[in-house]
Amino acid sequence: MFLQNLSKHFVKVISLLMSIIFWFYVISSEPIKINRKVHLSFIVPKGLAIGNTISTEVDVSLQGARAFLANLFVNEERIFIDLKSYSYKKKEPFPVFINPSDIPVPLGVKVINIEPKQLELVLEKKIYKKITINETLAGEVSQDLKLTKSYIEPKTILIGGPRELMRTITKLNTMPIDTSVLKGDGTIKVTLAELDNRLDIKDKKNIEYHYQIKPKKANLTLKNIKIRFLTSSRKIYSRNKMVSLSVLDTDGGNRSLKNSDVQVVADIPEGTIGKTKVKLKAVLPEGIHLLKIHPEYIDVTVR
Repeated sequence: MFLQNLSKHFVKVISLLMSIIFWFYVISSEPIKINRKVHLSFIVPKGLAIGNTISTEVDVSLQGARAFLANLFVNEERIFIDLKSYSYKKKEPFPVFINPSDIPVPLGVKVINIEPKQLELVLEKKIYKKITINETLAGEVSQDLKLTKSYIEPKTILIGGPRELMRTITKLNTMPIDTSVLKGDGTIKVTLAELDNRLDIKDKKNIEYHYQIKPKKANLTLKNIKIRFLTSSRKIYSRNKMVSLSVLDTDGGNRSLKNSDVQVVADIPEGTIGKTKVKLKAVLPEGIHLLKIHPEYIDVTVR
């Protein structure tokens, strides 16, 4: 036991010595200089917002050992500038200084220059309001198809910003949504287009685009497609066991489709007891687009 403990301590001592040797090797190596863009975030007094357009990044020149500089400020890290210590008057510009001490760097790294060193800021009263979200659509669906449902949820979002800027904002746009790659009936998550950096989102919710793409007309009818019931219950009953589908085959309706190539699903919500109405969904092969399921809804009894 004594020898085992001695061996463990010996390994720890050796590891410590190696670390010290490596440390001295690194800090004694020839220093290099690099430039990095560092992003700024301002801590604004409560109830106020930055009212003028300013740069939110500075160019920082750093000097130190290559090993310490390699991964420094490469992932858009932010530094925070607290404005609460500044004297200011609302709607009047005041200087904010970016000092080397504001830039967090490891021991052995030196901040040798910052550009710009000074920013002029204006503070205004901050207000919040709900703004409509507008979907930005790009691309086109096939000429045989049509976009029959298209909307964003939630329809509005609460944002905050300086009073004068907020007066000019009537809507927010999403990033472009490529409708040419969408098919069927579905929902996708979308993001807002880049906001003015003076604005912030109060209620950060997932924004979803709901769509439905259907053929303008069908060129193929699939009959006697068996319904697949999705439920954890073993006792279900429905008068409808089979359905037919009106579909568009982009190959002109000439391909050979078997019933096993198509699925129609009745997804019964967990916990359902008694009689309920369920909307049917179809899972179709590539190039087959659903126009209508006959019937679209069925009555199901769960016991």
